[in-house]
Amino acid sequence: MARSPASEPFCLRCEVTTGLHTVDVRNSAWRFRGRLCDACYRELERRRQRWMRRPQPSPGNLRAVRLAGGLSVRELSRRSGISASMISLIERDKIKCWPKYIERLTAAIGSGAA
Repeated sequence: MARSPASEPFCLRCEVTTGLHTVDVRNSAWRFRGRLCDACYRELERRRQRWMRRPQPSPGNLRAVRLAGGLSVRELSRRSGISASMISLIERDKIKCWPKYIERLTAAIGSGAA
């Protein structure tokens, strides 16, 4: 019979056997299920807090940066792999932008500025 990671008697990251926390994280950024020692649990919590406090780019900033870089919506679309209509909707704040889209757009704008 296969054991679930949450039933393991040690930390999945460093294999410590005392002071374990059962963790079940499921969100858009990552998934984790298992047991962590105090130190690893604190590190996971620090990373989660840092991720929650990250600056959220606004759609207006995306347009300003795109224009400052001299990129058209079509050129940014070609470089990022995101459709021009999706970029336009993001810039006009008509849809919520996923973090993965922001990463791809900023990478494409950054490569255009070089």
